[in-house]
Amino acid sequence: EIYTLSLHDALPISSWGRGLRRYLDGSVYEGGFVAGRREGQGLLQGFDGSRYEGGFAADQPEGAGVLAG
Repeated sequence: EIYTLSLHDALPISSWGRGLRRYLDGSVYEGGFVAGRREGQGLLQGFDGSRYEGGFAADQPEGAGVLAG
């Protein structure tokens, strides 16, 4: 995985706050993180071209969101 670093506090944004994570399968998530898990609003683009934009809780899509592709 590739983590985007925060210059503000020198901690990986992907651990807490907002950031970008690239997965080994080619998927990309951009959005909120809490303790390294996807949380809050975000965008997940799958390696197959699928796309989910909406809420996440405990690393899983949750609530209102839009799935395409």
